[in-house]
Amino acid sequence: MNHIATTSALQPLARNDIQEVADLLVRVFQNRNTAATPAMTAYLETLTLELPDQAPGITSMVHRSPAGAITGFIGIFAQQMQLNGQPLTAAVGHSIAVDPAARDPMAASLLLRAYLNGPQSLCLSDRVGVLAMSMCRRLKGESLPQYSLEWLRILHPAGYAAALARRKSRLFNLARPLANLADKALASRAQKRGNSSWVMLPPSRPHGVSITDAATDELLDLIPQMVSQSALHPVWSRQGLSTLLSHAAQKSELGPMSSRVVRRPDGEALGLFLYHSRPGEVAQVLCLLHAPGREGIVLDALLSDALAQGAVAVGGRTHPLLLDALMDRGARFSGQLRYMIFSRDAAVKEPIQRGDAMLTGLVGEYWTRLNYDGLH
Repeated sequence: MNHIATTSALQPLARNDIQEVADLLVRVFQNRNTAATPAMTAYLETLTLELPDQAPGITSMVHRSPAGAITGFIGIFAQQMQLNGQPLTAAVGHSIAVDPAARDPMAASLLLRAYLNGPQSLCLSDRVGVLAMSMCRRLKGESLPQYSLEWLRILHPAGYAAALARRKSRLFNLARPLANLADKALASRAQKRGNSSWVMLPPSRPHGVSITDAATDELLDLIPQMVSQSALHPVWSRQGLSTLLSHAAQKSELGPMSSRVVRRPDGEALGLFLYHSRPGEVAQVLCLLHAPGREGIVLDALLSDALAQGAVAVGGRTHPLLLDALMDRGARFSGQLRYMIFSRDAAVKEPIQRGDAMLTGLVGEYWTRLNYDGLH
């Protein structure tokens, strides 16, 4: 990282920087000039300095003013991967923040350059906003629309509308029973008409498969098997994947995490999915993995399982292998945050660009507790 060595304003994050960085994140992302909570500060220390599967030279960075105050930060952690059986190291960037009061127009650019110029073969960021994406493009970063779109499959139209209304006012909690009655009437009318062109029918559970709870040990075996079917895929130590799953499960704003495996009667695993949900709310998918050609069955299993849990809709991030199945099932698509990659090696980028890379919610920053865990 030659650029870092010659730029005194940039330094690797040190343990005694954590409180100052956490306070910076509160000012930038929450627009509050208050200290970060002890819980957020402790978690930031864990995420930036204590994760398993770290790699030499890949570390979070801070930007300092001439007076020594931290005025910028970019979180970076390592992700081990394989490309056609050969190991490579990726760097995952997250939480870039620059103090607006510092009035330093170069801080964000210096932090991004430090990230992109590290020793890794590939840079990945899965939640890049419009402004950061424009800066990344100037530095030869590329967005991945086919991995960036958010999909939404509505299960109960009236219930979904009520859930949106409750986000604005708790008074709309009173509308939930009425929404349930309206959805039953809509579904009954659609079934009598024999089509769902004007309203989405609730999904049905796929036949001939079982949908069972997955224990952690089962996930630690199945997830590496499922992701390895792609040319470029993540690799974790058992401790590293276990740590990731324990972090991902703690999204208090989204509800508890359900982990399911879909199997044939002979026990063969067709896929698995992890999602967070609460009754009457939109279920959020962390990860859906499937055997080749089985994406439709696993997606149907997810939708029917979320429906049984009381979800009014299901949403998640797209993957090229899921697009057709999602469209077949009436999913809607939108997108603001981008999946960004940077690599100087065309051979590394090629499988990503043709959709043969397993980039899910387990690869990037979405699994971290900084997203949807109320760490204020």
